[in-house]
Amino acid sequence: MANTFTKEMVLNETLSQHHLYKIGNKSIVQAMAEVRELLVLLDQPDNYEGLYDDILDKSRDIYDSYFWMQDSTHYQFAAALTDLKQIATNAIDEFKKVVEMRSNAAKLMADAEEKVSKLVFDVRTSKKRNTAGLCKAVVGLAIVEGRIDHFKKVAYTDEAALTEHERVLTEKSDELSKACVEFLLRDDALQPYQAQIQQLWGALPQAVKVVEVKALEQQSTEVAGALEMLIDIINQLKIDDASQSAKIIENISQLFSSLNQLRTQIQNTRNELNKKNHRPSFRRK
Repeated sequence: MANTFTKEMVLNETLSQHHLYKIGNKSIVQAMAEVRELLVLLDQPDNYEGLYDDILDKSRDIYDSYFWMQDSTHYQFAAALTDLKQIATNAIDEFKKVVEMRSNAAKLMADAEEKVSKLVFDVRTSKKRNTAGLCKAVVGLAIVEGRIDHFKKVAYTDEAALTEHERVLTEKSDELSKACVEFLLRDDALQPYQAQIQQLWGALPQAVKVVEVKALEQQSTEVAGALEMLIDIINQLKIDDASQSAKIIENISQLFSSLNQLRTQIQNTRNELNKKNHRPSFRRK
């Protein structure tokens, strides 16, 4: 049997009351085209920065342009579009956090590179300086090692580069330990501290006011702190020969003995001046 066709479109009167019938073909076709664009975006891999911005914009455009989609009776379009807008907004917020974290990680990596480079230079130059310079380099190295260890726990930092920095620091730590031991075994290694103590001994008899004695007391406290820090640093060094460590500690202990005698004398002088200042004076009538 041959098929027969009509030239005119015959409307199905039974569907004339359907909500889609009332909306109109043109609006539905436009909406379908824009939904198709949205579906294409949803199928895109997450490999470019503006993806979720585009998804959010397209979801908003569809939601705002077709008022009939906001009716819950229309196949739940409104709920789907609202969910998409929220998901895209959350993704954008997360992406911004990631961008910020990556930026922070990049700054930390640059900071690590700068500090390690400076420390390598300081270690090289400190070998030619004095005890104070060596101590400063040791302390600086310990601080940088701690920072590098912390950086490895931060998201998006370059772990391979940080591991290389750690290798360099370990190498420089060994070099610095050897340089410190060799320097501290020299007879003149502690001469700056000894000179400070002798200077304080010489200044004490000239101190006739409490304020002058207090100044000497403060200086002696600073020398004691420097020697204590030196002992702490020595305990951190890699010294294979125990006799070398013992000799260095013994030399420092001798300085401490002289310093403690000085501090006792300073305290006695201060007490005498305080008594003299509080002694009552009598006048003849």
